Amino acid sequence: MKYLSFCLALLFSMSAFADNNPEVIGKAKLQHVTVYQQAANLYWTANVPVKAGTSLVHIEGLPSSINIATLQSGSKDVVIQSTNFLNNIYRLQAQSARLKVINDSINLINELMNKNAVEQGVVNNLLTILNSNLTVTGANTGLNVTELMKLIDYNSTKQRSLNAELGILGKESTKLQETLGRLGAEQTTENAKTAVPNGEVVMQITSATATTANFQVNFVVSNAGWTPIYDIRAENLNDAVKLNYKAQVWQNTGMPWNDVKLTISTGNINQSGTQPVLSPWWINFNAPNVYKRKNDARADYYAPVANGASINLSMSTAPGITQIDKSVAWSNSLGESVTVSDNALNVEFDIALSYDIPSDGQVHLVNMIDYTLNASFEHYSVPKLEGAAFLLARISDWEKLNLIPGTANIFFEGNYVGQSTIDPNITGDTLNCSLGRDKKVVVKRNKLKDQTSSKLIGGEKTQTYTYEIVLRNLRKEPIVVHVFDQYPLSQDKEIIVDPNASGSPLKNEERGEWHWKLNIGNGDSKQLKVGYTVRYPKEKQVYNLH
Repeated sequence: MKYLSFCLALLFSMSAFADNNPEVIGKAKLQHVTVYQQAANLYWTANVPVKAGTSLVHIEGLPSSINIATLQSGSKDVVIQSTNFLNNIYRLQAQSARLKVINDSINLINELMNKNAVEQGVVNNLLTILNSNLTVTGANTGLNVTELMKLIDYNSTKQRSLNAELGILGKESTKLQETLGRLGAEQTTENAKTAVPNGEVVMQITSATATTANFQVNFVVSNAGWTPIYDIRAENLNDAVKLNYKAQVWQNTGMPWNDVKLTISTGNINQSGTQPVLSPWWINFNAPNVYKRKNDARADYYAPVANGASINLSMSTAPGITQIDKSVAWSNSLGESVTVSDNALNVEFDIALSYDIPSDGQVHLVNMIDYTLNASFEHYSVPKLEGAAFLLARISDWEKLNLIPGTANIFFEGNYVGQSTIDPNITGDTLNCSLGRDKKVVVKRNKLKDQTSSKLIGGEKTQTYTYEIVLRNLRKEPIVVHVFDQYPLSQDKEIIVDPNASGSPLKNEERGEWHWKLNIGNGDSKQLKVGYTVRYPKEKQVYNLH
């Protein structure tokens, strides 16, 4: 009785709450999306008629999976007392025209199958009667032979006709079954479209008067993001370089982004916002390396950072960061107006043109901004590894371009020449963009056989190798070529290496490298000679000399 009384009291209280707090439903419309590298912030609005007093407002048509911690709501027309989010709410949408056709077709097929089954039943009954009639007549009557043969001929002809009809009905039944199977599969697909999981924001609000209130809702979803891709175009070695900065935007939120304004942000809100803290780094004699993850209020213990490695100290970025006054208006190749805002921790590109981004997980190109860059052009060649010269555009003051690491499509002299990588996370004030192989610069490296030898002198073996490097400039303008070659380095005091090279190159003795910087006029060529002599005890053998 106590339990029953409690349930009744709860039922009455819920009924009273519903009476005193009417529920109204509004449809959310996506207005704007800020796309981060691994997430997106979605901004929605909804106009909902509300009564005076307290009521519950349901904003429908939202993604089913969001980051609850980022949910924000607001309205200038009413007071919002509380906001909650419900996910996986299945609401049947209006039946599509295609689904109606499918359902009507399935009903028609079912009717035809029923008629077919009836027809097959009739034919089978006739066959049974014919067989029964033939048996009874032949055994219990005094028919003469002529009449009996006529009866047999009739029954045979009728049976063949009925069996042929039965075969036709069977084939029709099989085709109807196949058609019904295809329609059933399509019906399942269409039904899935009309019963998709939706998210729903529920707000308890108070309004001074009956009005149509405008609500704003925004939150972050993780199943969206973007990656950069660049087009680099250079028409010749004298003009400026054109760089087209594009975003490959993708989303799989379950809701299409139709006709929305986009802001592309270089921030990554999934990064930790807590600065790292070093923990003691202990060493000892003969102790194995044990790295533990400890529960520590200050930081986690990790393995020591390797020599030369770096620690990422970047903080996370989040919506609403106060902007530094560094907004600049640009335009892109489509003629759109693009506003670039340099915030405290990221850069945002506000795209003027609206875009449609379907929820298919595929990348969709968004044109962001075009840069015209002053660059110096130089060639780099390592003839030992490859008989080619690579053209590099050396760009200064690259920090203002707001680039992040990404793939670049290279176009030179109007032709696509391949792909390269842009990595602005470099040390130095110059960004090198590879424009690929330059076929108008010929590079060859050949061994000079008459200056290559192997000799035994006393107890020592001497091996000499000599190579000639030839570079020819077939371009219409002079070029600068950086040429690199190398000589072996000894790891044993009994192995003595004597390198030699023409042209007075810079020498890196730690790496065993030569570096020439050559100026080659149009149509001219340069020859270099490199070599080395290796001496070691004759009873031993040196590996990796070639």
